[in-house]
Amino acid sequence: MVPEGYEDYSLEGGNADQVQVKSRQVSRGHFTPNEVAGFVTKVCEALQRRRDDGAAGAPVLMLEVGVATTDPDWGSGSRIGELPAGHPLRSAVLARAQREGVPAGVCEETRIVVAPWGEVRAEAARLVIECYGVLPQEAEVVLRALRHEVVSCIDANAHAPAQQRASLDRTSLEGAVAEALGVLNTGGLEEALTAGVCEPVDLRSPLPDARFYEGVSTQPGHVAAGLVVSRPGIQEAVVAASEAGSPVLLAGPSGVGKSATLWMSLRDMPGVLWFRVRRLRDDDVPALIRLVRAYGASPEAPVGLAVDSVGLGATSGWDALQRELAAVPGSRLVGSVRTEDLAQLSAIADCVVVEVDLDEQGPGKVVFQQVRSSSTGRAALRA
Repeated sequence: MVPEGYEDYSLEGGNADQVQVKSRQVSRGHFTPNEVAGFVTKVCEALQRRRDDGAAGAPVLMLEVGVATTDPDWGSGSRIGELPAGHPLRSAVLARAQREGVPAGVCEETRIVVAPWGEVRAEAARLVIECYGVLPQEAEVVLRALRHEVVSCIDANAHAPAQQRASLDRTSLEGAVAEALGVLNTGGLEEALTAGVCEPVDLRSPLPDARFYEGVSTQPGHVAAGLVVSRPGIQEAVVAASEAGSPVLLAGPSGVGKSATLWMSLRDMPGVLWFRVRRLRDDDVPALIRLVRAYGASPEAPVGLAVDSVGLGATSGWDALQRELAAVPGSRLVGSVRTEDLAQLSAIADCVVVEVDLDEQGPGKVVFQQVRSSSTGRAALRA
């Protein structure tokens, strides 16, 4: 496999494929047939040039979300030419190919694969567990090591000539797995998990709740069930601050949707391995730090901790956790806090505070105003 080879991924060998990948947040909905037609013609235009140069490989277009067609005959894995005549996707591709002068026959060879990130991740974990006989948390360490190998190849191939492209084969992949398993600190992984200090954030398992809109505490499962309304502006602010490496706090009075926005923001960062911190006393911090390090946190493969209701109950160790995580590259920290509890936090100057509120027009209207205080060094974003 050659990441950033002739395509996003060039799979060489007996069944050569040239794979173009198009990602999209689920909240944006499916791709339209016209959008996919544009992707297909670009893939096939490049493929035709490669074939003229003697390079092999069948065209594959991988989509993170499906195609907006109600035709039940279409399914993931189909080639364009296998779709019935008049199918909206096939018609859109052929029309686009004719308009742009791309050979229709090449376009009809293209295979469309729909692979949502959550399903890919779950299947990859299942395969690692099955092949190597490891625990689920150990499988995650292996997967992160493999993703690091892919990212390294992408970086190396960004400007490398074709004959110097970095690639991954069975030998190099097995070597990466062996190295990951060899340094695996099972105790570091299990201590915080088995002691109930934290747990993986599950944004895939729906939690139906008939009383949700009566004012219950929002859980990750409510997001998976589609009960939570997106607040794009606030979520974008959280994502931007987190990706910049800052600890982030969603602050506001009770009942304004801090928890809901926290979990929605985590869903917008699927490349981060997120853990929900259930208990955060000062003496819990060392176990959490060992967990983050054991999972191999790095800028290429971040590991994040999410703390809902900082300062309440058994979550008083935020300051200590924030200070210790500052020394761990690739770590992320996001939490929610009531406005009146901000004064309890001594490390607030190093946080980005995203203030969540309901304006006079109601929760559907979001207005942003960025406020910076030079005296505290704190950045506040009011929504």
